[in-house]
Amino acid sequence: MTPASDEADQAVRQFIAAVRKKQDPARAAAPLGKVTKDDVMRWADENELDLLHHVIILNHPESLDYLLKHGYFQVCIPLASDYLIKKKENVTSYCSSLDCVLVL
Repeated sequence: MTPASDEADQAVRQFIAAVRKKQDPARAAAPLGKVTKDDVMRWADENELDLLHHVIILNHPESLDYLLKHGYFQVCIPLASDYLIKKKENVTSYCSSLDCVLVL
């Protein structure tokens, strides 16, 4: 996958800073509108965490809701039985989806 552009890096970091300040998500997202959604979704920090992870970690459900409703990310909700069966194999591939569901 191609890494995000420098413009996306700056826009996402501005959004994260605004979320930390508890700004309204629509206002905080203004910088995101200057780059493509694909570029935003390709962004990851030095720990390989994407924007969705940062919003969840910051415990800001309004921003999470904004990102999902505006098509920045799609959440795949696994069936509970699939999760339980594959839990030991690869828990990280399911955790993000489950965290999103729990936050919303």
